[in-house]
Amino acid sequence: MSEKNRAAILEHMKSRNNTCADCGASNPEWASASKGLFICITCSGIHRNLGAQVSVVKSLRLDTWTDEKLKLMEEHGNDKGNAIWARNVPLCYRRPKPTDPHVLREQWIRAKYERKEFIDGATATKLFNRFTTRIFEKKGKDDNSWNLRLFVLSAEENSLAYFIKDQDREPKCTFNVTEINVTFAEERTSKENSLQITYVSEGLTRNYFVYSDSGKEIVDWYMAIRNAKLNLLGYNKPGINSEKLDRVLTRDFIMEGFLDKTGPRDEPWQKRWFTLDGRRLLYLEKPMDPHAKGELIIGSHMEGFALQEGVKSGKHQDDDYCFTLITPWKRDFVLKANTENERRMWMDSLSKVIARPMTDEDKEEMKLTREATKKIKKKTSLRYFRRVFIY
Repeated sequence: MSEKNRAAILEHMKSRNNTCADCGASNPEWASASKGLFICITCSGIHRNLGAQVSVVKSLRLDTWTDEKLKLMEEHGNDKGNAIWARNVPLCYRRPKPTDPHVLREQWIRAKYERKEFIDGATATKLFNRFTTRIFEKKGKDDNSWNLRLFVLSAEENSLAYFIKDQDREPKCTFNVTEINVTFAEERTSKENSLQITYVSEGLTRNYFVYSDSGKEIVDWYMAIRNAKLNLLGYNKPGINSEKLDRVLTRDFIMEGFLDKTGPRDEPWQKRWFTLDGRRLLYLEKPMDPHAKGELIIGSHMEGFALQEGVKSGKHQDDDYCFTLITPWKRDFVLKANTENERRMWMDSLSKVIARPMTDEDKEEMKLTREATKKIKKKTSLRYFRRVFIY
């Protein structure tokens, strides 16, 4: 009987519940037997951490399925379950995908089943207030210290500000909420509950990093910023495309990671942290640097941009996993990945950017960034001249 029931529940998964109820992963082979949901192995671990009083976790293949448990799974399933547990998910809320950060997935599952935030009759969560404050640890600009700072988000004023001390009358810095981007930053900070806030001013990017001991606090803040942008940008209407919202409210970087690069005159290789943010390519000495060592807007083929496997000069061997980003200016960027797979991933991502035509807004941003980087180079050259020839 158990083998028959096991075969029946696997067939029920394949025919009607072939994606995870929580993250959408394909062919889930675990279940919340108490809620009648089919879930993937990663989400099953989070369900197990909720405790049996919230969710009883069973394997479709390894555990025994009684007639009673099989009937419950057949009568419920993911569609019916999400119609209850995810009935009133706000427009601003980012539902996790299989590749999304663990903290986002965990807090989504806890919000659904432990805190019951999205069921009918649930009390509206405080994160949707138009004015909210939080105290987070913020990474220092010039060192690796993390210091407590007060952050104030005001949708009414389109502002996100932080204060050195909570009793300070004036903020250390203020941003327009509609002009910032926020992304989860565990890969850069080695802290699971961390965010990177990026702000582009006069063509150049400034990076800020914040951290909380609480996964709930950091995800609530992330959603609060998305909610503020949703209202400020006028997207708070039913029927809006969820994929478009994810691009507009907060966007993940297309690619990021370490690559080796040479200088414009074939200087020795230097390891740099690269980030591809839309058309903007940045490289930093360290992943958490506040400013990039260099950045540029990548144009399309029409503007003279191209990508080449290997190196035009032939100086570096192909087995070094080199590739060259060709620009219409005098500077081409010779880069080197650690593996062939990494090279292919970077080249595929950059190729997609180059294949996309530029908008007028892209061209204006390219102009601003070019002018800003030229000013920085002039200042750097002047400082070098003074140090060498005057002092």
